Amino acid sequence: MLIEILGKLRVLPVLEELLVHYTGYSLLSWLLSRNYGINYIPTLLLTTIGQKSGLRRTVPLFFFRNNDAYFVIGSRGGAPNDPGWIPNLKSKPRALIRVDRTTHRAFAEFVEGEEYDRLWSIAVNAYPPYEEYAEKASPRKISIVRLNLT
Repeated sequence: MLIEILGKLRVLPVLEELLVHYTGYSLLSWLLSRNYGINYIPTLLLTTIGQKSGLRRTVPLFFFRNNDAYFVIGSRGGAPNDPGWIPNLKSKPRALIRVDRTTHRAFAEFVEGEEYDRLWSIAVNAYPPYEEYAEKASPRKISIVRLNLT
């Protein structure tokens, strides 16, 4: 109920960004993990440069670790279009990520082929709704982006 009220007031995205920035934890991830009975999925802040505006754009995203890189999923809840940060990274792949209250420079690479399949299975295992999102998004293929620290 509280989440719905905050969403209608358009306060939730700001609150979520502040929580992740200052505490390193996500209220939404915590609520979703309780709702789906899964482990808490850590959240990072991704800052890109807007493709059209040239302004900094920051979004909280679930992330997964793979060796020394972080990866994020461009699901947008199964919407037919990519989230806004995808075209931003395609035009300017340099970004900032904030993880555990520390900011890092990163370079984005879009994952394809066998590595995509392997990482997709890790993502779906950690957060099963991604499978439903992929079905809803069809024919759009949900992007997986590797964020390599620079």
